[in-house]
Amino acid sequence: MATKLSLMSMSITGFSLVILSWYIPALFIDNVEVHRLSTIYLILAGSSEPGLGQHSQ
Repeated sequence: MATKLSLMSMSITGFSLVILSWYIPALFIDNVEVHRLSTIYLILAGSSEPGLGQHSQ
């Protein structure tokens, strides 16, 4: 049950991070190139969240 809840919450977090990846860096960064690279990083990080939600027993 804990694995299912963890996977579900991490998937929602990761999906939200991917969706908002363009807007989050805009709050902190003015440089266009750094903003673009930050967006790419957040997409990759968000995509890895469901894998982090699965843990071995």
